[in-house]
Amino acid sequence: MFPKSLSVPVSTGQPEWIVAGRPRTWQSLARLAAWPKVVWSRRELLATSVRRELQARFRGTLLGFAWVLLQPLVQFAIYAFIFTELLGLKLGTGSGVPAGTMGVYMFTGTLVWSSFADAVQRSTGCILEHRTLVQKVRFDAQLLPLQVVLSSLVTFGAGLIAYLTYTGVTSAWQFPGVSLLLWGPLLLGLQLLLTLGLGLGLSALQVLFRDTAPIVGVLLTIWMFLTPVFWIPSDALLPGLEEWLPLVELNPVHHLLYAWRELLMSGQPELVFNGAFYESLRVLSLWAFGAFVTGSLIFFRVERHMADEV
Repeated sequence: MFPKSLSVPVSTGQPEWIVAGRPRTWQSLARLAAWPKVVWSRRELLATSVRRELQARFRGTLLGFAWVLLQPLVQFAIYAFIFTELLGLKLGTGSGVPAGTMGVYMFTGTLVWSSFADAVQRSTGCILEHRTLVQKVRFDAQLLPLQVVLSSLVTFGAGLIAYLTYTGVTSAWQFPGVSLLLWGPLLLGLQLLLTLGLGLGLSALQVLFRDTAPIVGVLLTIWMFLTPVFWIPSDALLPGLEEWLPLVELNPVHHLLYAWRELLMSGQPELVFNGAFYESLRVLSLWAFGAFVTGSLIFFRVERHMADEV
């Protein structure tokens, strides 16, 4: 939701996107390399847009921005109660595994997945939603998916703060400690690249094929159940899963979840965290950079048609 007063030309050194022919490969690569420059030159616009989008989400509510922190706190308490007290779902009964493991496991998985899926789903339709801005020749349309991803990361960060607050003042789970401070920014960066790459590519396809958004909604639902959000990828806990584990290892969101969970849950219990944290980082990095490059190139290819198609 970009304010009209700020949608003005900015000299970024990149070519205008309405051109006579298909952009050459070197032009697309040049624009890809210019991403940091574009973001830096439009940083005030991005900050204002993210703030306005968050305000729109909570406009008319009694608590306003307080919901950003209150909602994940309440969600955490509900998960802990339902899965540990009400349903009695526990891991490794009698083996010293904390009773609240399933509640924390479910909450951290939902927190990460919700942020990822929300960013991908909303960024898919962001170009059409802001068609009046896209029709401005010198407007940097590539910032629209970035705005959506950043707003989702802000709410995700609020969830992290709520989790740290809850674990810091209660005995629900061990406080993560300094590991989150060391690895958290890196994971946020990789999460940003992964979701932004998908958002760029899908938003461009939505301009050409209007059924992209509903298809993405269906695929995200399927993807959620194929991702260990509510289940644990271990053949010791789920017999018969062993033959499917190689496919699970190809899932980039699995590695995103695994890395965040290992940090937030301090690598406990060992029954759950039997993989390699650094291997998950490596796989996630490859997917994140690959998605970002591919999505950006698709976006730059389609961008010259956007003013006519929207």
